[in-house]
Amino acid sequence: MLFCQGERDAFGNEKEIRDIIKKLRLDAKCFVIEGGDHSFKVPKSLGSQEKVYEAIMDEVAEWTSSLKK
Repeated sequence: MLFCQGERDAFGNEKEIRDIIKKLRLDAKCFVIEGGDHSFKVPKSLGSQEKVYEAIMDEVAEWTSSLKK
């Protein structure tokens, strides 16, 4: 599993996700979007929204290619 998590997500935070991963002993990875909210929106001071979405897509592509067939 891959969790993409906004750092400022009001519905949960990185620690909560990592605790669940650990508790359930999941083979999972948590990718945190610095400054991101639940929709991965970041303040303009952290860069362009397009770059954030590209970073997420790159992470998903990398994670997908790492899956065993």
